[in-house]
Amino acid sequence: MASEDLTFEEYMSVQKAFTNYSRAIDDRNWDQLNDAFAPEGVFTMTTGDSFAGVEAIKATLSGFSATGGMPYRYLHMVSNAAFWKEGDVIHSTSNWTYLIRRTPDENKPTMNMETWDAWGVGSVGTYADRLEKFDGKWLFTDRRIFNWEFAEPTGL
Repeated sequence: MASEDLTFEEYMSVQKAFTNYSRAIDDRNWDQLNDAFAPEGVFTMTTGDSFAGVEAIKATLSGFSATGGMPYRYLHMVSNAAFWKEGDVIHSTSNWTYLIRRTPDENKPTMNMETWDAWGVGSVGTYADRLEKFDGKWLFTDRRIFNWEFAEPTGL
């Protein structure tokens, strides 16, 4: 099947899923993932670990935050997004940069702007996505993360 161009409305709905995902993580607002992933969506990390269902995805990501596995503050930036539609599915690849801000005091906020409290690049990589329409919104049914520090993306 040949790929089709997205309509403006489809493009904006896909962008909304991207934004909801990034903001959910950046703001630690895990319920916002309900507006990014389909109820049975799959999230596959660079390690190959997969989590099926938005509730499992929320539990996994919030667990990283609760155990100190995430820095005090972070910011996702997505670029070079390419979209193509095949029937009832939209596919996407994009690059991401994950900026982090750590503090020496157990990741607690500080106003001290010394070097150890600066923003830095935490990681970079590629997303490979599949989205489908649910109740008028395009949501991730499959999101694979490739972290360039561990492996180059393959099979995109």
